[in-house]
Amino acid sequence: TERSSLSFWWNQRYGNVPNLSYGTATFTSNGISRAWNNANRNETTAESGWQQVILPLASGTTTLEWQYDPESPMSTGTLFLDQITITPYQITSIDEATDTSLSFIHDAEFPWQGVISPLASDGQDHLIAGDPTPGKSSTLEARVTGPGSLTFDWLKTGGLGTYSVLLDGKPMANASSEWSNILLSIPPGDHTVTWNYLRSFSASQPYTTALLDKLAFTSS
Repeated sequence: TERSSLSFWWNQRYGNVPNLSYGTATFTSNGISRAWNNANRNETTAESGWQQVILPLASGTTTLEWQYDPESPMSTGTLFLDQITITPYQITSIDEATDTSLSFIHDAEFPWQGVISPLASDGQDHLIAGDPTPGKSSTLEARVTGPGSLTFDWLKTGGLGTYSVLLDGKPMANASSEWSNILLSIPPGDHTVTWNYLRSFSASQPYTTALLDKLAFTSS
């Protein structure tokens, strides 16, 4: 496939044997664990509740596997799956994806792209880092003139890769595995803001990428 997003819903339904009806569901791609469902049992409904999982997929062939471990030979629990969809990214403009008119300088080897994807923090579109080989980086730069403040949403998916933002080459923050909002105070003068995604050296880590959305610069 092309670079895509995978979406599915899953739910554990437990049996009636106290303390023996629990299990763990695991989703793997190419043999690497990427999601788990071991939520606590709801004693009223006897299930974990439907949960949606959305993950990026690399280009090429990917083997997807869902596993259920009952954790006890007496367990009567079951895993249910629903609405499994793979959606190739639709390319959109950088301005649309970032919701800003800032000018960007892209990595020549692994350029960032604007894509329409359900992974977006606004549910519509976002920027996604290039797809570097293990141990290499994909960078994006913006030039801003202060004083002012720059805000944005960002997210690092997957394993051990790092996703950081730098101001004039100085590290300012690292992204987490959930969408979060960052505010950077920009001092007077011309400055360079850099988003740097470094892919892990390890090929045994889950596929990781970096997302950027909802940029806004306000002069003060």
